[in-house]
Amino acid sequence: MAWNKYVTVEVPLLLCMFCLMLQLNVSTNMLIYRTCYALLDYDESECALLGKVENETTASLERKVQPTFNYINMVSTVMNSLVPLVFCMYVGTWSDKFGRKPFMLLSLIGLTLTNMTTTIIVLFENASPWLFLISFIPSLLTGGFVTLMIVISAYLADVSTSQTRVVRMAVYEIVMGLGTFLGNIVSSYLLYGTDYKTVYIIITGLHGVATIYTFFFIPESIKGEKQVPKLKHLLKYINLTDIAKNTFKKRPNNARGYLLAVLGIIFFQTFSMGEMSVQTLFLRAKLNWTLTKITITSSVTSVGNIIGTIGGTYFLYKLLKIGELKLALFSILSFSAASILRGLSTMDKDYFIYIASFIGIFNGIQGIMIRTIISYIVSPEEIGKIFALQSIIMNVNMMLSNLLFQAIYNATLETDSGIFYFVSATINGLAGVGILLLLNVKVPVHPEAAKEAEKPENEFRKISMNINNFEVLSIDEKRSSNTISLGFSTIPG
Repeated sequence: MAWNKYVTVEVPLLLCMFCLMLQLNVSTNMLIYRTCYALLDYDESECALLGKVENETTASLERKVQPTFNYINMVSTVMNSLVPLVFCMYVGTWSDKFGRKPFMLLSLIGLTLTNMTTTIIVLFENASPWLFLISFIPSLLTGGFVTLMIVISAYLADVSTSQTRVVRMAVYEIVMGLGTFLGNIVSSYLLYGTDYKTVYIIITGLHGVATIYTFFFIPESIKGEKQVPKLKHLLKYINLTDIAKNTFKKRPNNARGYLLAVLGIIFFQTFSMGEMSVQTLFLRAKLNWTLTKITITSSVTSVGNIIGTIGGTYFLYKLLKIGELKLALFSILSFSAASILRGLSTMDKDYFIYIASFIGIFNGIQGIMIRTIISYIVSPEEIGKIFALQSIIMNVNMMLSNLLFQAIYNATLETDSGIFYFVSATINGLAGVGILLLLNVKVPVHPEAAKEAEKPENEFRKISMNINNFEVLSIDEKRSSNTISLGFSTIPG
C-alpha cells in the first residue's frame, strides 16, 4: 500500500498523544474524587462536584482533599520517573542493535495493560486511590510513553532522508500538537458525558488499536538480521562511565568549563518546570476553576506554545539573526514573568492566567537554543553522549523538582498556594544569571562544528522544535549520523 510509505508511526503517535492528555486530565479528577470519599470519608455527592462545579463548598473541599491527594501523587512521581529513566537513556542504543519495532510494541503493550488494569480498579467504586498505583507497573517495566516517543523519533530518522526529514519532523510536530489539543479539549466533555469507566475503556481501546496498527502496518526500519534482545544483551550497552568521561574531559579554549556552565543552566531551568506538577491543583483550589475551564485553557495554551516556538525560532533566530544565548535569555525571562503573573492571580484576577499564557508562548525557544550551543561546542561524534547526559539531568531533575513543588504546595495551601510560582521564577532566574555571564564569553566552537557551519544551507539542515514541553532535536546525517536526541517532561493533568 502506497500510503504505508508516508503514514507510519504518525498513527500510533496521534492516538497515544490524545490518550495521554485525556488520561492526565481525567486521572487527576478521578483520584481527587476517590481520595475525597473513599479515603477521607467525605460525602460522596459533594465529592462528585469537585472539578465540575464552582462554589464555596467545592472550593473548601478542594483545600481539604488536595494535601492527601498530593502525597499519593508524590509516590506516583517517584514510581513513574526512576524505572523509565533507564529506558530513556539507552533505548536509542538498544533499538539501534535490536530494531525499533520491538521497543515500540513493548511500550504500547505496557500502556495498554496499564490502562486495562486502571479500568478494572475503577469498577470497584470504594477502592482506595492508592490501589491505582498498581496499574502503573506494566508501563513502568516497558518504558512507558517516554520510551515510545524516543523510538518513534529514531524511526523517523531511519525512514527519512536529508531532503524529506524536514517534512516528516514537521508532520511529527503537527501530530503531537493535534493530539495534545484534542485530548485537552475533549477530556472534560467526554468525562461528564459518560463516566470514568467509559473513559478508561476508550483509552485502553485506542492503545490497543495503536498496538495492532504498529504490529501489522509499520515495517521495521533497521535492516539486517537482528537477534531477540535478552537482559544480558541490554545491560551490555549501558555505560554511564563513558558518558561521564566524555562530558568532563579536558577541551581546548576552556570548552569544558563552557559546556559545564551550559549544563548548569539546563539544571536550573528544568528544575523550575516542577511548577507544572501542581498547576492544575492550584487552579482548582485557589481559583476554583472547573476541569472544563482548565482543559480549554490548556488547549489554547498548547496552540500558543507551538506558534510561539515556531514563530520565535523562525523570525527571531533565522530572519533577525538574534544570537542563541540572547534568545535563550529572552525565553527564560518570559517564562519567569509568566510564573510571577500566575502566582499573583486570584479568583477576582484569574485573567492573569490568560495574560501569563500569552507572555509564556516563547518558553520553548530556550531548549532549542541551548541544544544548538552544545552542538557548536562538541564534535559530531560526541553529541549523542552529551545529549544522553542532558536527558539524565532533565529526567532526574523533573522527578526531584516535582517532589519539591508538591511539598511546597502542600505546606502553603492554606496560606498562599501560589508561592511555588515565585520559587519557580527564582530558580529560573538563576538560569538567566548563568546566561548573562556566558554572554561575556565567546563560544568555544569545535573545529568540526566550524567546518559544518561554513557549508551551504542546502547541505546542512538542522530542525529543532518544542511541543508542549516535549523537546526534539534532529541533526541530519551530514552532521551526526542521523542522531536524534530528546528530553521529555510530561505535564501532569
